Amino acid sequence: MVFCSSCGKELDPNSKFCLNCGAAVTPSVLPQNEAPRPRKRSHLKRNIAIVVVLLIVVVISAPALFILSTWQSSLSSPVNQVTQVSSSLQYDVTIYFSNQVASSIGSYNQPAAGDEYLIVTLNIQDIDAQTFDVSPLYFYVIVNNAKYSYDASTFALSNPLKSVQLLPGGSTSGSVAFEVPANGESSYTITYEPIVANSANINWVSS
Repeated sequence: MVFCSSCGKELDPNSKFCLNCGAAVTPSVLPQNEAPRPRKRSHLKRNIAIVVVLLIVVVISAPALFILSTWQSSLSSPVNQVTQVSSSLQYDVTIYFSNQVASSIGSYNQPAAGDEYLIVTLNIQDIDAQTFDVSPLYFYVIVNNAKYSYDASTFALSNPLKSVQLLPGGSTSGSVAFEVPANGESSYTITYEPIVANSANINWVSS
């Protein structure tokens, strides 16, 4: 709306003179209620929304990228996997063993009626065990589901197995006598059972 600058009377927008006081309508007369200027739109909310979207994308994509990287790595290094599997099959100690039967040992050692002496000769090689304890006490033979410990006649043998502790690269050999039922040599199993448990992986080789 337009008002007269002289008397304040409302004017017709197209009037050149005020009908109330006759004053001329000059260009200096301005509309009382000027339309407000449009304010600049704030970009703060838009920027915040962009940041939130980017964070969501990062959080969602990070696990997927990690899984993809791991999968590609597993495909690109099959040789390493084979090496690890094969290394687990290596032995720490190798024991070569052979046997013979005797009806007596020396002049004074005779088995009980129906028994015989099973003499097992051992060649023990420590390949990679930190320590490996050797003693006639630690070896047993199993015949017909019965376990037999070493016999005292072992020490009358020409080459009895001695008690030693092997270190990596060390070796020792000797024989152990067991009193077992006759013909026990046809089917027997030899075992190593130390007083203190040993986790060495043993490779038994019949020679």
